[in-house]
Amino acid sequence: MWMMSAPTLTIAGCTRNRGPLLERAVESILREVQSSSLATDATLELLVVDNGSSDDTADRLHRLMEREARLRMVHEPTPGISVARNRVLSEARNDVILWFDDDITVMPGWLDAHLEMYRTQPDCVAVGGAIELYFDTRRPTWLDRAMEANLAAFDLDSGHVERITSSERLPFGANMSLRRDAMLSVGGFDGALGRVDQSLISGEETAVLEALRRQGASMWLTGDARVYHHIPSERTTLRWMARRTYGQGRTDQRMRRDMALPEAGARLVLGGFRHVFRHLRTPKAAIAGYVFQRAYWAGRIAEIVSPGGVSLRRR
Repeated sequence: MWMMSAPTLTIAGCTRNRGPLLERAVESILREVQSSSLATDATLELLVVDNGSSDDTADRLHRLMEREARLRMVHEPTPGISVARNRVLSEARNDVILWFDDDITVMPGWLDAHLEMYRTQPDCVAVGGAIELYFDTRRPTWLDRAMEANLAAFDLDSGHVERITSSERLPFGANMSLRRDAMLSVGGFDGALGRVDQSLISGEETAVLEALRRQGASMWLTGDARVYHHIPSERTTLRWMARRTYGQGRTDQRMRRDMALPEAGARLVLGGFRHVFRHLRTPKAAIAGYVFQRAYWAGRIAEIVSPGGVSLRRR
């Protein structure tokens, strides 16, 4: 259905009031383009959706656009990452959209690694890559490996290639590419999911990928497509991580609606204690995990009591 021998590419990202971070991300992408197989390809498109920024984002992008004619900006005033991503779907001119977040920098080989999967797997509809955490200050002493997914870490060894068959191996939006027609075929990004302003409800890309996985779509991971995800100091506090895990609890319940209030309440009471017992040798991680477990189940309960969104089982 989506087979092609030489896909055309749009590199796309969405941003809101993070001008310096976006500039750093786009700078790294421009360097990568110049060293890639698409350095002089006129069909390549770089697209940024400005999701209602009030800072100097537009000025920074205009300066970059003077250097790269294939870079363009679109304004989408309605806040929300799903709204912005859907605007990309309506604006993109090419077959495959390679997504980036405004707080990443790409590593050498990122672009060609994505393209290689579509060239070698003609029925491929999605590709995910590795996301390494880069702490702009210092890594919290309480952060253990199990918590890194809440900061969008995605571990893949260089050279590793894997077909996605499980919902547990779906990539994250900071380093993924998908065929535009495939995304449209499942309805694009759900407005009930994804971050809006201060809300940390997420999962908009997971819903799209899971819908495609259930259709039996060919989706792949490649460890040669790698990015750094920059973690600022404000995201290394217990308070922020508790908000993040609370938002993940709401996200999981909103997407699946697979848990009733009695079970969620029992997990709220017992789940944190079990984490503490498993991590007695690392007291800081044990305490942090206890807090985050309780925040997660509190988010589940909040979504049960006041539900919103859709269920993946109904898509």
